[in-house]
Amino acid sequence: MGRNRQRTTVAIAALAVVALILTVLALHRGSSPAKSAAVSSPSLPPAVSASSVVRPSATVSAAGDATHSPGLSPSAHATSSSATHPVVAFLGDQYIGGDGATSRPLRWTSIVAADLGWTERDFAFGDTGYSTGGKIKGGTPYSARVALVAAAKPSIVIVAGGRYDIQSSNGPTQIKAGVTATFTDLRAALPNATIIAENPLWSASTPPSALALIAADVQQAVTAVGGRYLYIGQPLIGTPGMLASNPADPNDAGYAALAKAFETAYNN
Repeated sequence: MGRNRQRTTVAIAALAVVALILTVLALHRGSSPAKSAAVSSPSLPPAVSASSVVRPSATVSAAGDATHSPGLSPSAHATSSSATHPVVAFLGDQYIGGDGATSRPLRWTSIVAADLGWTERDFAFGDTGYSTGGKIKGGTPYSARVALVAAAKPSIVIVAGGRYDIQSSNGPTQIKAGVTATFTDLRAALPNATIIAENPLWSASTPPSALALIAADVQQAVTAVGGRYLYIGQPLIGTPGMLASNPADPNDAGYAALAKAFETAYNN
């Protein structure tokens, strides 16, 4: 009787030990490969959001101004800070500066820069031309701004204007000299840049015959330095609805038309 009780006690103890061993093994198995893999898996780089990608933008900052266009704040600005976008300098009068537009992003140069992925640098001063600094204090002919343009290190330079040369007291000889100096100086300062000259523009009225003479001078001068003459037509002629309260300047619709005409000619 005593022996049977002893055997029963030993058996129960053995079963308890086995049960304990099985429990420990089960716990160890549950905490092992899967759990440790989850804890030690390598972290991934953060996803790139749309807001973190640099994109061409027509937003204009107030930094780095070089010249002024009447009616607007300083106008040597960038549309994009990305180094992957070519720097393009625009040189001209208030049609370059955007006078008459409700905001800078709506001027034709900023529209084109945003559409083509350019970093814009705008060197505009109203009432000026190839041969004249105009009647506004601080105005200079285009050739006097070449050093500022070159300092921006553009890969493309776009020059536009001529209407204020006609309205100045300068004669054909002096105007032609100013045109020639502008493109000769640009090429000397920027030997590897692409230089583009846009045909002189007029507003809604019929342009004077002298505008064609300046256009011929511009075409000859830019071609002589290995540049490109870009004829975009006269998008504003006969369209008074595209002019601002100052009829010499385009409004938002006028600048949109100028941008479209430029891009069509540029891409052809």
